[in-house]
Amino acid sequence: MKKYNIETVYNYINGEDITDFTLEELESNTNFMIDVINVSNDKNFYNFTEDNVKTDYKFVKFIINKFKEDENLITVVADTYIENQDNEQNYIELLIIMCNLIKDKNSKNYKKYKFLLEVNHKSKRLQIELGKLKMNTEAADNLGMGFLIIYDSFNSSQIILDYYAKAIIEDIFEEYDIVLEDSIHQRFNTFEKIEKIGIKKYILDFIAVYDEMLSSYLSSHIYLLEDISKQLDKIKNNWNKYIETKERKKYNEIINKVHEYMEYEAVDYYSLNETTLLYLVATNLGIEKTLLKYDSISEEYYQEIMEEAHFLLEVSELSFNDRLNYNNIKKIILDILKDNQSSSQTPEEKTENYKKCKIIKLVKNEQRD
Repeated sequence: MKKYNIETVYNYINGEDITDFTLEELESNTNFMIDVINVSNDKNFYNFTEDNVKTDYKFVKFIINKFKEDENLITVVADTYIENQDNEQNYIELLIIMCNLIKDKNSKNYKKYKFLLEVNHKSKRLQIELGKLKMNTEAADNLGMGFLIIYDSFNSSQIILDYYAKAIIEDIFEEYDIVLEDSIHQRFNTFEKIEKIGIKKYILDFIAVYDEMLSSYLSSHIYLLEDISKQLDKIKNNWNKYIETKERKKYNEIINKVHEYMEYEAVDYYSLNETTLLYLVATNLGIEKTLLKYDSISEEYYQEIMEEAHFLLEVSELSFNDRLNYNNIKKIILDILKDNQSSSQTPEEKTENYKKCKIIKLVKNEQRD
């Protein structure tokens, strides 16, 4: 088609005669229809465009960006393109754009695009993990979560790279069953130690354990760390409360487990009651003050128990049945304390264990075939 001028655009908009072109020529020209809609600001001209224009990604992006407040229109535009094109990069990018533009995150349209986007993402992750099974261990470890493959495939679209960067961060926490707050408290006694390292550096180093390429990309796109930075702010503000909550849960469990033992499993004919035995064990373990903090007994009663326990600290002097109950209660307490200390693995341990689990699962599936 030969070059048209602005007069042709105005003549088309105003419905005047055009001698140099047929309507079919103009309405099948992407640039012309973009100019028409730009000049007229009339979305109805979309309906006059030929199918080849409606499936031209340049035109689709133009319409969606220009009329982004009109959800009905942009949904029709997006769906028409999705149903008639198979360009993977444009497809993913369009889904991301639509998810970002639709304001009601509970709407049918949003859920539709979000579902298609997540299906595509999960499919990519599965392809990456299956591909890693064909690599040697070192190569698979270096690939990590596979952001390098995503980067190589879609490096011309920052929208897609940014989406996958954030999505893979979420995958890390989900697939390796990481609770960030638990992990941080396991590694650091105070939040100031993280601040001394540097918040951004800590996050990037943390992510690098799972995917070095992703960490590298994030280092030059720091804005993508906003969500995880906000999580760290909440963790900082909740630091003391978290410690107290975990401690309360642990000592309440001790009190309840000891009570259950004395109620249903204790040997008969013992002379020391539940509370005395509990605090006798706690005193020998050096945790009696912390236990009292979360127990419901009064300070006065506690002092009476301590006076009695003072004469019983030598376990060997207890009766056989009391000593048996003492040892069983001590084991209950130590098991709870030990379980709480080792309940969360380090990121490196989780990474190694999860790699083994994924390999086992995938090999089993192959054998079934």
